[in-house]
Amino acid sequence: MTWPFYVLNFGYLLIFIGLAVRDILWLRCILLVGHICQVIYAVPKGAYPTAFWNSLFSVVNTVQIIAVIRERTKVPIPKTFEDIYENIFSNLSTREFLYFWSLGEISTRPAGLFLKEGDQPHEVFLLLSGEAHVQKANHEVALLERGHFMAEMSFLTDGRASADIVINHEIGVIGWPHEKLNNLKKLNPALYVKIQGILGRDVANKAKKLG
Repeated sequence: MTWPFYVLNFGYLLIFIGLAVRDILWLRCILLVGHICQVIYAVPKGAYPTAFWNSLFSVVNTVQIIAVIRERTKVPIPKTFEDIYENIFSNLSTREFLYFWSLGEISTRPAGLFLKEGDQPHEVFLLLSGEAHVQKANHEVALLERGHFMAEMSFLTDGRASADIVINHEIGVIGWPHEKLNNLKKLNPALYVKIQGILGRDVANKAKKLG
């Protein structure tokens, strides 16, 4: 048996092992080495179609490896909303979080009626500063502070506001328009599912406190 035989079978063995690997980065790395082995075997044998396709697979895996490493590399989060990330968005990578954050718009809202029961909001809000009072029939049912979402239920259910939200003093919020969130569903489904989960947990926590 010559060395090309061992290289060929080592490559096949790696590709076979890759079928059992769950971590996407390790999977890509193993497949990359496996396909390179196929190229090393094919070229001296003159099997150029085999060499071409395995070279192409190697390029694709290399690009994907770089993308995964880039995605997993931590990006520093500004101190001003570091607590927001740690307490609410910790299941996102820092890069995912900063991307999602960039889709929102930070603003201040004056004292008064922020959201009226029965209205159809077009944004999901996260409270950054100040307090907001959730009221039903003029009775306060919840107090919202920094890190609480507002109008998220309307987005999740595509329904109307189920209560009034009243502000006694100016607040700071970041808002994500429904249009951008729906676009995120098309552009990055995995991130969208994570955001849905975060909003769902916020709703569940509020319901638990009310119960």
